[in-house]
Amino acid sequence: MLIVGVLFNPGDKPKFVSAPVSTVAEPGKPVCLTVQIKDATEVKWLKNEKEIRPSRDYKIEKDRDDKTIQMLKIPNFADSHVALYTCQALNENGVVKASAFVVEKGIYTIAASLNLLQNVAF
Repeated sequence: MLIVGVLFNPGDKPKFVSAPVSTVAEPGKPVCLTVQIKDATEVKWLKNEKEIRPSRDYKIEKDRDDKTIQMLKIPNFADSHVALYTCQALNENGVVKASAFVVEKGIYTIAASLNLLQNVAF
């Protein structure tokens, strides 16, 4: 008699309880994108599809009291920070992504948004 085993992983892919929200930012002011994610073993932040590493420009943090809340902080917003930011959450069952634009306040906001949209593949 041959018994065939089936691998079954009862877990789910990560889920966004809340996704990042597009933001209009002012130069020199701080910006914070916040997400809440369930069932993630790893979380990455991307800027225009490239992974962000913590630096003086970018801080990546978890909430002290609720580890499902993740934050990407830009302490001192500048023109170079205008971009599409994506939070990517993963576990052994899959990957999910949620994105938001950060644009500069003022007339530049419309032009920057249009330029970003041209460079994003949907």
